[in-house]
Amino acid sequence: MLFDNPWNCDCQLKWLADYFDSSRTRALRAKCTGPGNKAGTLLQNLNKSDLKCSRYEEHAVSTCDVKCPRGCSCDARSGGVRCIGQNWSSVNFPFPSFMTSLDLSNNKLRELPKSLSRYALKELILINNQLELSVDMFKEFKMLEILKLDGNNIESLPQFAFSGLTNLKELSLRNNEISCIANDTFTPFDMHKLSRLDLYENNLQEIGDGTLQQLSTLEYFNILNNPVNCNCLFQSTAKYMQSMQKQIAFSSPKCNEPQYLEGFYILDIPLSDLKCAPGETDHVKCQTGSKVRKTAIKIKQAYFF
Repeated sequence: MLFDNPWNCDCQLKWLADYFDSSRTRALRAKCTGPGNKAGTLLQNLNKSDLKCSRYEEHAVSTCDVKCPRGCSCDARSGGVRCIGQNWSSVNFPFPSFMTSLDLSNNKLRELPKSLSRYALKELILINNQLELSVDMFKEFKMLEILKLDGNNIESLPQFAFSGLTNLKELSLRNNEISCIANDTFTPFDMHKLSRLDLYENNLQEIGDGTLQQLSTLEYFNILNNPVNCNCLFQSTAKYMQSMQKQIAFSSPKCNEPQYLEGFYILDIPLSDLKCAPGETDHVKCQTGSKVRKTAIKIKQAYFF
């Protein structure tokens, strides 16, 4: 029963027009009380195109929506919610439904709040928290385009850590303690839109053979201020970087080891100079074996078939 209510027939009621169109329900006797030119019109006679708002009203928050959480700033026009520096260790309260961008920087979060997956987030900023990454951590965030995890003291990237992020375009992992990127960290089935990958100032020494080749849409890759070990294990990655200089901006990274290559630009160094000392290949951190390759094949088969 919808009659005897003061219905304001503006753009906020477009959902109701859609409902009438897709069902047999009729709002008999229910009438609009406003805006002025709609007063007295039967709800069931309105088309979606009739329900309009002014430019300001179109971005206003519905009176039925959740209020902006205490300590946050919310902008319905941009869809942004900023909750910076609140010292939160957990988030167990709702956010406004219009939210498409969330900034939770400078808190104490150790886990990603599961409730966030219900929102249509396109940008998630978690700078300077205490997050520990886990497998499939972001698998429900299908619409996410920008993810910033700077300054979380992250030491390692778990296998398939970013699976599910099929729309991700920018991933920032600046100022962490990541020492290697294995070739099972990213999968081309998920990361086929990634254009920017930023690992500035980590502890990065190794990049697994074939890792960058999986990121076919990459346009920017930053590994400045990292102690990169330019030995024989890095030769394949260096070769790929040198061959892709026109397609990808690499920010002029340098070798840190071995000593005779310290300070040399990776993009200019002769590949024949990237050698391993005796026994050095016994201490590989980032290379993966047949088990991982078989897992990737299974994922590919499940994805395409």
